[in-house]
Amino acid sequence: MNEMAPTEHAELVGRLERALDRGSRLLAITHGLQAALRPADVADVITHHARAALGTYFAGIALVDPDRRTMAYLSMSPLPDQTARAWQVIPLSTPAPVTAAVRTGRSFFLESIAEAEAAFPGIAAHMRTAGTGAMAHLPLISGSGERLGTLALSFATSRRMSASEREFMTTLAGYTSQAIERALLFEQKLTVAEALQGSVLPTRMPRLEHWEVLGRFEPGAVGMEVGGDWFDAFTLPDGRLACAVGDATGHGLRAARVMSAVRNALRAYAVLGGGPATVLTRLDDMLFALQPESMATVLYLELDPSSGEGLVSLAGHPPPLLWSPEGATQVLDLDPDPPLGCVHDDARRDHPVRVGADELLLLFTDGLVERRDEDIFLGLARLASTLTDIVTPAVTTEQVLEQVLGKMIDASSTGDDVCALVVRHTRDAPAPAARRTHLPPRAHSVGEARRLAREALTEWGVARRRDEIVLAVSELVTNAVTHAETSLTLQLEVLERAVRVTVVDQSPALPEHQLAEPAEEHGRGVHLVELVSDRWGATITPDGKCVWAEFDLGDGAS
Repeated sequence: MNEMAPTEHAELVGRLERALDRGSRLLAITHGLQAALRPADVADVITHHARAALGTYFAGIALVDPDRRTMAYLSMSPLPDQTARAWQVIPLSTPAPVTAAVRTGRSFFLESIAEAEAAFPGIAAHMRTAGTGAMAHLPLISGSGERLGTLALSFATSRRMSASEREFMTTLAGYTSQAIERALLFEQKLTVAEALQGSVLPTRMPRLEHWEVLGRFEPGAVGMEVGGDWFDAFTLPDGRLACAVGDATGHGLRAARVMSAVRNALRAYAVLGGGPATVLTRLDDMLFALQPESMATVLYLELDPSSGEGLVSLAGHPPPLLWSPEGATQVLDLDPDPPLGCVHDDARRDHPVRVGADELLLLFTDGLVERRDEDIFLGLARLASTLTDIVTPAVTTEQVLEQVLGKMIDASSTGDDVCALVVRHTRDAPAPAARRTHLPPRAHSVGEARRLAREALTEWGVARRRDEIVLAVSELVTNAVTHAETSLTLQLEVLERAVRVTVVDQSPALPEHQLAEPAEEHGRGVHLVELVSDRWGATITPDGKCVWAEFDLGDGAS
């Protein structure tokens, strides 16, 4: 038997080691992609492992936009700004390897600038600017054959790409395609779920003298399916305050249908009068007739704002909590009737309730207090203790809601959706000096932010510099949606002689001045905010960053 030469042996060992390394790398990629729910998450996993396994200078994913006329990169780091601006969004007709891979369904392995220039004339200048000496572009194709985008890999110097490397890149593109297809489907379903949930939540809360009413919906850990939790608050024709929280059993479209039907029917039955027990009896009859296999829990309250006295009826729902200025919080001792949809013979009951001056009533769905393997009464006691610790006359109603949700929802929660509604009786209810809202990282959030800003400024009587303030709101929210790509919080405050706009997101990357070309529509946000405001700034926070701008109003707000 011929012995293997040392050089051949070393080469064989090297090939085996590289094969084992790439095999383990593919296993690590598989594990990483299991937790990648959104396209940006997929890009992060693939970028990290491509650099580690192949030594790429740049690894990125460009996806075809829904109009099928353009492509957009999910991220362009660490490419220079000039390259990123030129290639962030590109027409699909552009003669370049990133677009050609999608149009043809072929992979392009370009081992030098000269080879790339021969295949795509004009590309050499862009490669030199980007600091790239070789590139590979592979199409991302879904299970149904749809071309989703391109996996782009580049290297700092010219590079011979061996057959095994090309095979690894092709496998990597296959993994990426599956993960991107799943992430796009998840994002689509999440958008539908958000729209369904938002359609049954009130867009405006009642405004009554000496009363504050504020509610919040917090989606559960599942996040992908719409749940059955909802809350509502409105004024009845005779001026009484009506508040409700409810939970339709299950998840998905069936729960959404029940939730929507119960919420809308409750408003209609409330106008007919008769009190909470009568309204829930009518809801019970409606649900039994139209959706006999469905169940829901509801708490419905009607309150006289002049006296703070009212009635509440519970259909299988946890009782509310009452905080008093003495610092004590009690779980109201109210015996609930059966849930809606349950067969029962007894008539539903009204229970008297009173919210005195400076007292606060908390209504909520069971996801706030339920824990795995724990009695719900322990959860109620913990909520009462939390409320006692939080509420003081100096703490705003909005802060009460945020802190209650923040402290009660933790790793031991069931992961269900949560709704909470605060009804607060104040001696003197001053005009609101601040407005805060949470927005998703979606393009429509910019228009919603402008609408909320105009509404708040009008409500506060701020006419001076209104257009400048709304412009700053638009630019700051656009910047957060475009670059941070995380949920964000918009806050407007009326200071002593100024209005302050604050946008908080979860990205630590501070806004930068960018040089925009005359024909470009974007890239001027920071300049505009700096131009129209009197002061602006940005700071890194433990959870991301805060960007703010202030507008002096002079001696008056109007």
